[in-house]
Amino acid sequence: MGTERLEQSQAHRNSVQDQGKQVRHAYIVGIGGIGASAAAQWLHTQGWTVAGTDREASPVTEALARTGIRVDIGEVKDCPADTGLLMYSDAVPTDHPIRAAAQTRGIQERSYAELLGELTKPLRTVAIAGSHGKSTTTAIAGLILEAAKHDPTVVVGSLVPQWEQATGNRQRAVGNFRLGQSDLAVVEADEYQGHFLYLAPTVALVTSLDHDHVDSYPTVAEYSAAFVDFLRRVGPGGTVVLSAADPAALVLRAHVPPGIQLVTYGVGEDMRDADVHASEPIVENGRQTFRLTVHGTDWGIFALPVPGRHVVLNATGAIAATFPFHVSPEDVRRALEQFRGIWRRFERVGDLNGAPVISDYAHHPTELRALAQAARQRYPKRRLVMVFQPHHRARTAVFHAEFVKALALFDAVLLAEVYDVAGREDAALRVTTRGWVDELRALGTEAHYAATLPEVEALLRQQARPDDVLLLTGAGTIDSVARGLVRG
Repeated sequence: MGTERLEQSQAHRNSVQDQGKQVRHAYIVGIGGIGASAAAQWLHTQGWTVAGTDREASPVTEALARTGIRVDIGEVKDCPADTGLLMYSDAVPTDHPIRAAAQTRGIQERSYAELLGELTKPLRTVAIAGSHGKSTTTAIAGLILEAAKHDPTVVVGSLVPQWEQATGNRQRAVGNFRLGQSDLAVVEADEYQGHFLYLAPTVALVTSLDHDHVDSYPTVAEYSAAFVDFLRRVGPGGTVVLSAADPAALVLRAHVPPGIQLVTYGVGEDMRDADVHASEPIVENGRQTFRLTVHGTDWGIFALPVPGRHVVLNATGAIAATFPFHVSPEDVRRALEQFRGIWRRFERVGDLNGAPVISDYAHHPTELRALAQAARQRYPKRRLVMVFQPHHRARTAVFHAEFVKALALFDAVLLAEVYDVAGREDAALRVTTRGWVDELRALGTEAHYAATLPEVEALLRQQARPDDVLLLTGAGTIDSVARGLVRG
């Protein structure tokens, strides 16, 4: 969606803030989605009566119920009679029965992206975009601003343990939303279908620019153009933060609007010219330590208790994005030392037969390569067993060769079938991972295939060894297998 089309769409709508005094009942279709559930909590904390529906129960819908938000599971064909606002997630098509009923009844509708744009419009917003690392960078940026007592509102595409617990007068929460009382917000900015173009950030960060969402952006040029439009959304006097580690992201320098400050960040000796720079991390006893330089000033040594060089890069980006709000080295140090990772990002959920079971969200070849590096760093003497469920047929088909090369970095691979994304699949496109087994074996990697997730679980229970690390990976339903394995 181009910027001009977006602004025309917004001009013909009343904002949620404008109608808030009259409309107090919201119903959310696809409420179990990571973004939709955050929006549900935000509305709920603003005094709205919020309910919603999803096809299946999940840890997210169960957590929402604990906050007092009603969730209807299964097939629902209409929203409650008092609904004044219907919000829907990406997976909900225009002809969905509830949306059709809402249109007949004249109920205001918003997509998640539209609603996030409206909720953040009055706030100074730090928007974290990019192909990889958005969730971790968003979480760390929020934790830094929290440590600095800026009390931000945060929306993140994962679950942050510190924000799942009840503190002070706050209710127990899901973990993907933190309600703040200041005028600062940190949000994960998704590029899919131009969703981030509904935001008007004060600070815009781009972690990386690596072609993805091929159903929305068939070419690299179209994908890159969306990020150019995103940078044009930064308000006067704002800041653009770019990763110097990604050449494609750095090309965006040429498109930073006049009057906008440009800040770069990077890790390692070859990135020393970046405005915010971390030295090559030293790994010892499961901790990564590095020296940080911010705009020419030595901030000293910092530590992260989670593995992966890419996490140090994400943390450095978060520091660059929050620096305009006068955070101190002590604020950053406190936030990083307390960081324990986030849901489904190298998350150890338990053990099977003595083997650590890790759940990870990686669903792009670049992310699989980063995961391999982190796993080797954390478990240098163990056999790395990758259990991979590809996500989305078009992505799987386009990046097939790259996926196979990335998977060959692991010692053994168990392939599940492709996860079909609701509302996004081309039924005519036939894709399977069955043939990848021979390709991986030709590269010298042990490889196996399982047609269903119950077969995946059965094979792992039979074959897992104490010296293994089981990495259950993908953006679909593979996480349920990881948690099922450790429940016994």
